[in-house]
Amino acid sequence: MIVPRNLALAVIFVILAVGFSTASDIYIAQNTAGGDTGADCADAHAASWFNSSANWSSGSTSGKIGPGTTVHLCGTLNSAITAQGSGSSNSPIVIAFDCPSNGQISMPAIPSTGGLTIAGLSYITIDGQSCGVIQSTNNGSPAGGYANRIGSQAIVATNTNNIEIKNLQCINLYMHVAPEQTPWGAPYPDCVNFTGSSSNITIDHNTFHDCAWCAWGQGSNISFHDNTIYNFDHGLGMGIQSNAPTVWGPVYFYNNSLSNATTWDTGTAGQYHHDGLHLWAYCSDGFSNCPGSYWQNAYVYNNHFFGNWGAINTTAMIFAEGSDIHNFWVFNNLADCTANQCDDGIFSIQSTNNANIINNTVVAGMSTQVTPNLILGGPSLTVQNNVISTSNFLTEINAMDTSKGSNTTIAALSNNVYMAGGNNAFVWHSTFLAFNQFSTWMADSGETKSVVASSLTLNLPAGTLQAGSPAIGVAANLYSTCSGQPNPGLGALCSDASGNPRPATGAWDAGAFSFSSGGSSPNPPTGLSASVQ
Repeated sequence: MIVPRNLALAVIFVILAVGFSTASDIYIAQNTAGGDTGADCADAHAASWFNSSANWSSGSTSGKIGPGTTVHLCGTLNSAITAQGSGSSNSPIVIAFDCPSNGQISMPAIPSTGGLTIAGLSYITIDGQSCGVIQSTNNGSPAGGYANRIGSQAIVATNTNNIEIKNLQCINLYMHVAPEQTPWGAPYPDCVNFTGSSSNITIDHNTFHDCAWCAWGQGSNISFHDNTIYNFDHGLGMGIQSNAPTVWGPVYFYNNSLSNATTWDTGTAGQYHHDGLHLWAYCSDGFSNCPGSYWQNAYVYNNHFFGNWGAINTTAMIFAEGSDIHNFWVFNNLADCTANQCDDGIFSIQSTNNANIINNTVVAGMSTQVTPNLILGGPSLTVQNNVISTSNFLTEINAMDTSKGSNTTIAALSNNVYMAGGNNAFVWHSTFLAFNQFSTWMADSGETKSVVASSLTLNLPAGTLQAGSPAIGVAANLYSTCSGQPNPGLGALCSDASGNPRPATGAWDAGAFSFSSGGSSPNPPTGLSASVQ
């Protein structure tokens, strides 16, 4: 067979090209390897090559990093790397950790200036590919025998936009031994710093542990989901501090698992205060109220908060601190604080406009919880369909948000199930009422269609409803609220925390999880100590 000349030349070109890197894939190691072509890990460019702006291009230049390039990190990098250019909307740059070579950024102490820096850039994806690691190996409290004491930052992404960080393990940044007061102050060390004027930031499917503020930032359209976080002080902290009117959002915080903050205890209420999610808005002085600055549209749902959160330093699993959040939706969360007390409330949401606390399960330890499970306030407050259980203090609703000076008004307060409360179970406008004074609480607050039960009817630690639970079939149907709404976002309310659809008609079950009886009819409620009103 005679091969056409043009086809033969094309075949030769493809064969020759196999041994050379293209703009689409470039491999980086700590030091130059093999032929230094960047074609694979065996012929990788050095980390210093990555750090040189001469090797980056704003277009598709062969052999340089530019839009559409995937940069593969090979083996162990033990020095910091800094990206020198951006991708584009149709062709992001991907920085991927190479799994066959156990790609990682690892050193005794990741520097405070960042292990991987993408500051000021856009359209970049950092993909750990579920194997990639950024870690300090010898950084922590002197009491733990660690040689370094540095406020490490794994990824510095300040003033960025259109960034995704996913499938990464950010671990052991600082091994804190209580009750150390760290020398640099909060928030360091952190896994992701996206402060400044950032936008379109997605942080998903990561594992972060032994970090202080594991992620902290500012900006618009922030999505933080499907992350596993433990041994931390803050899971995600975001704040506005500006004298100029500043409105940021939306914020999506969902499907995250957050546990065990006690490792960052300091023994006093000073340097650190533990929070799963912490939002705030102030003037630039960090104290005064600037009415034109607030978060707009925050959706916090399907999260699991659990484990030991410490006895002194916890503020809340969800904390709106002196902040102004317009349209705050908190639903389908399981907050389990039975392992230890949560000092200032499990949910502390007092400074919001149109806060909606719906279908959550919030359970504490009766012998340890000394502050309310829920501390709520602000204009147009909705509290519906929650299961609130096992605490001396169950719910506190304040007459006035003291940090903002705004009066609390109730949009809806109904269909909640209160279980196993104590002598100060209900606090309404600074009036303390015992669990057996529920009828007085309803008269004072105007709550309707809610019940109390003397015993806990939850399966722990799962948080699901037991057969016969008074939470079955007593919740308001809010299908019209969530139907047709975006998911991610409010549309997720039409399913429970496990993703099971809630009915379009008929009563819902209270709490984060709908009851499943395997096809049999549920037993009648038991343990009721007050009638439905």
